[in-house]
Amino acid sequence: KYLTLSNIFITFPILFSCISCYLITYIYFFKDSVGTECHIKNVIPSFSTTIGNYIPQRWFWRFGTGMSCSFRFLHLLLFIKMLQNLEMASSNIFILMLLRITELAGLFLLTVFASTEIFEYHASGFCVFIVASTLNMFIMNQLNAYGITPDGNTYRRTKWCPWVYLGAIIGCFLTYIIHNDYCLPGVYSIFGALEVVIITINVYVNHSEIRMFGNFLPVIE
Repeated sequence: KYLTLSNIFITFPILFSCISCYLITYIYFFKDSVGTECHIKNVIPSFSTTIGNYIPQRWFWRFGTGMSCSFRFLHLLLFIKMLQNLEMASSNIFILMLLRITELAGLFLLTVFASTEIFEYHASGFCVFIVASTLNMFIMNQLNAYGITPDGNTYRRTKWCPWVYLGAIIGCFLTYIIHNDYCLPGVYSIFGALEVVIITINVYVNHSEIRMFGNFLPVIE
């Protein structure tokens, strides 16, 4: 069944690596992970710090993301085939395909280059991933709203996701600036919490989209 395979190879690796990274950091590196240069109190570390500063968290995240990205490329082929069967315009299919590839490339880049290794590459990958995934979310939301996709329930499950996702991104941007400029207590924790929201929404939307294919694996003709 396609849903089962997707959970094993796409959804589960991301969730497992994300939860593992946070648990290990909280248990063994909590005090150091929430520390800042201005020595203010925080309770939630940023995810970039969690996967960038510590071992084995860095490798857990790279393994989980690498596995998920590999199978998401396979899912992309099935996704494009579905859109072709629905006789969607070729230009629209090309745009969606380009956004998916760009999103995965950005995710791969920010994962391979940790923020503590080559920050410029990590930051570039993060920006590419955020822009591509946000555009993709809003476009798919409109396709679901107009009934172009084969499962109307997907729209009801995910119609709120692009707006929450965008709000979390804006919140991350603002808290990052406020923390760096004013170093206020708790702002760094809000930034870390919003990172979790971004990851959770992205995983949920991808999982919901996979459910559009039904329980059985589609065959590419």
